[in-house]
Amino acid sequence: MKMEKKSKKLRLYFQLNYAILIGLLPIFWIGNSWKTSQAAPQKEQHQLTDLELEHAASKLLTKSQAYFEKGEYWKAAQDMILIMDYYPDYSRLDEVIYTLGNCLFQMELFKASEKIYRYLILNIRNSSFVPYALYGLERIYYETKQYERAIEYFHLLRKRFPNITVDEGIYYYGGLSYFYLEDYDNAILILSAIDNKSEYWGYALYTRSLAYFKKKISIMLLQT
Repeated sequence: MKMEKKSKKLRLYFQLNYAILIGLLPIFWIGNSWKTSQAAPQKEQHQLTDLELEHAASKLLTKSQAYFEKGEYWKAAQDMILIMDYYPDYSRLDEVIYTLGNCLFQMELFKASEKIYRYLILNIRNSSFVPYALYGLERIYYETKQYERAIEYFHLLRKRFPNITVDEGIYYYGGLSYFYLEDYDNAILILSAIDNKSEYWGYALYTRSLAYFKKKISIMLLQT
């Protein structure tokens, strides 16, 4: 079972890499959905109107988001790819792409997730999901220990989107990135900006305390 799951992850990863490499949205079929679509009469597919496709895509998006909330990221990703394949003119395509990026992130397919976020940022620049995709990149670079790059995106988000609703997460990952680079002053400064009602508050408070301690130790060592 584990091997099958890993195989599915790898398959999605390589398909996404290839699709984005040639500058296109992923155009491929997955599992039973592929077989079903091939079995369906061509004439019947062409009878669908844009309104019907829009409605069907919205239903599939809702279903995918429900899978995501339940932690069934692979199933959610399949649905997102089907929407991108069948109906690339969908009015909420940016949300679909962003959700797919989140699915890949949760499955720890960071390279593929990075490509999806970048595709959204570069190709649908006016989307309201662009700042969240940038935040996704900040998280990816933090998770992959590319702390300097995570900090770059922290400052980019602060400058371009100061009112983004995930700002506490932005500060959390930015502060931790400074902490792991042993820049304790900036870590303390940034983590102190997190509100005490935030879900990140407890973690930020702990890291701030640790930063104060490490800073004190560093000063003591310099004085000896």
